[in-house]
Amino acid sequence: MRRSLSSKWMCVFGSVFGILATCARAQTPAAVQQIATEDGKQEMIPTRVVEFKAVETDPNLALPTATTDYPHCLQDGSLVLQSVDWQAVMKTPKGKFPKYNDTVTIIRGKKTQTILSTSISDLTDFNALDIFPADSGIYFLLQGSKEQPGERGPGKSPWGIPLKDYRNYVARFDLDGTYKGATELGVACDLSRPGSCELRHLAVFPSGDMLVSESDPETSTLKVLYLNSSGQVVKQIEAPASRKTMDWGDASSNPVVRRAASTFLASVFFTAVGDHIVAWRANSDDPVVEVTQGGGAREVPIQIPKGWRFADMVASNDRWVVHFRTENTPPTVNMSADTDTYFDVRPQDGSLAAKIVQKGDIPLSIACESDGTYTSFKMIEAGKSVLLKGE
Repeated sequence: MRRSLSSKWMCVFGSVFGILATCARAQTPAAVQQIATEDGKQEMIPTRVVEFKAVETDPNLALPTATTDYPHCLQDGSLVLQSVDWQAVMKTPKGKFPKYNDTVTIIRGKKTQTILSTSISDLTDFNALDIFPADSGIYFLLQGSKEQPGERGPGKSPWGIPLKDYRNYVARFDLDGTYKGATELGVACDLSRPGSCELRHLAVFPSGDMLVSESDPETSTLKVLYLNSSGQVVKQIEAPASRKTMDWGDASSNPVVRRAASTFLASVFFTAVGDHIVAWRANSDDPVVEVTQGGGAREVPIQIPKGWRFADMVASNDRWVVHFRTENTPPTVNMSADTDTYFDVRPQDGSLAAKIVQKGDIPLSIACESDGTYTSFKMIEAGKSVLLKGE
């Protein structure tokens, strides 16, 4: 079925993330910087210098120039990127429906592993909504069907499958690329009724339990659901984004209404920090919500420096790393040292612990952190990328 571009945040590196890359070991804070807080006070915050250098990788590695949503990482800091082969989509013969093949690239030093969504063999048609990497594998959040394609017609997908026969699934691959199967999720979505409902982001705990974000037209809110490893809903997690009412639209709604709702749903992300998952809303001042295995949750307001806003949180195995962006800079503007900054934040209360100062071969954007090493990548010339490591 056709991928809705409005429901996917396409982030081209050099755009939302600027140009990325790297791993970097954080040094002991050796200086302080004066930071203005929202209450008008001045606070002295330690600085943490991270110097980036290029890392040798597989000489045949060709990193994607564009990815969907935010970059991912495994707990050991290995970079995981999701991309779509747009050239193949554009070359689809006239009259043929394009196949959106999602590619996941795992970069572990000189070793790389590629996982293709086309290897999902037990669904006849599907749309990949999100991915989530974990030590137990790479997980795809899908809308799909096991029914056989048929003739096109009203109430059917482009493959001729009735929309009522589509369900939501989570498909898992081992890290070596072996496909392990898809689990149907027990959510009450009906693709034949626009807005009722749509899932967008996924997170998976070490136990196999999951979090998903979902539109809820009946209550005009967004939901964060906790599901067990069998795909059954256990409970709903209270999150600040779920308190905002939203018109999800229907078949007769102005497309602008549907796009606005889809964008809001897409703005709620999940980041793994150790064994916990942190739910947050991009480009907002909402508190973040830390969710533990079993469904325990606590809301933590982030200390945001005056003149800045919360942009996103970096995947980590041992700390909270937060990206801030200046209030008046749109999300689509290239990252720069003037408009973007990173801080270590205390998980206990969300207060600022240290400002990260990037030196050397600066990537601007940080993809993830593991034991004091920050990982990302950046473009060095058209079609070529380089991994960096800071020590």
